[in-house]
Amino acid sequence: MAAKEEEEVSLKEMFERGLALHERVEQSEEPNNSENLQKTITSALECLARTTEMVNKVSLFSSNEDLEEVATTDLRYFLLPALSADLTLRQMSTERISIVKIAKIYLIDFLKRCRDYGITDKDVFQVSETTSSPLPGAEGLKQMANARQEKIRKYKEQKQQEGRLKELRNSIEGSHSKPVDEEIQREYYLLLIKNWVNKAIDHLASIKDELEILNHMEDMKKGLVKTEDKAPPRKPMKPILLTRESIKAKVFGAGYPSVPTMTQEEFLEKEIREGKVVLDYNSKSTNPPKPEEKEEEKEEEKEEEEDDDDPEKLRKARSMDDWKDDHRRGWGNRENMG
Repeated sequence: MAAKEEEEVSLKEMFERGLALHERVEQSEEPNNSENLQKTITSALECLARTTEMVNKVSLFSSNEDLEEVATTDLRYFLLPALSADLTLRQMSTERISIVKIAKIYLIDFLKRCRDYGITDKDVFQVSETTSSPLPGAEGLKQMANARQEKIRKYKEQKQQEGRLKELRNSIEGSHSKPVDEEIQREYYLLLIKNWVNKAIDHLASIKDELEILNHMEDMKKGLVKTEDKAPPRKPMKPILLTRESIKAKVFGAGYPSVPTMTQEEFLEKEIREGKVVLDYNSKSTNPPKPEEKEEEKEEEKEEEEDDDDPEKLRKARSMDDWKDDHRRGWGNRENMG
């Protein structure tokens, strides 16, 4: 009897040690590939492995019993494969595909045991093997909408579970002077198991996608994946040589006298047609007069013609001419300085 109690105490201590190491890993802010964190993960896995051996040795669980028949203090050992899977996925190794497959075995074992005891109704095969690719058309849209609603439901449920777990844990840890109420302790462990059921389902979905990628990479290494036909190699292009003579030829010409394409007379006629050369040398501007200027010139010429026909203006002009003939230039200067 004393040996059995000693074995039970060591089983409890070993599990609590592994659980504490797992919590330290979860709460650690170190990168996952740090040496210190990897050592903690290895130590936690060793504790959980030894605890699993003890549980199997004493045949703690049986497929013939119901959940109500399991002792409250033994419910915690349901978490052994789930905790081991979570720690295994955090391991850093070059054999990633082996690590992922081991974690998948742990998770399936955990969900199967929970289903056998009625803790969950999730089908292990459906969770681990069904494809997540959407169907075409309206069915695909409906499938994606249902998946989104399921994620929202699980997220809300998980938040409620975490809040309740925190309350129950505070009650258990706060009762040092008196024994813990078994109902509170049982509710805490069952709720913790259900919380890990949701985590296990998420882990299996991620593992399925990761295994597809890893298997594809392995097939590519073995040459089992057919690659697309490569385009035929193109002929090598001739190199472009930039020399001083080639640049000079582009700037100054081809390097030989250019042959004229028209005579000087033809060139002049072409410039005249294009309006670049004006032959009216008396004009003040080379630009042709605008239509408005032509109209003003015509009006001025018309006014001048009308002025020439006016008798009074003709008489005054003739009198001025006669006066200029009779009065020599400078006669009006009294100082005679003209």
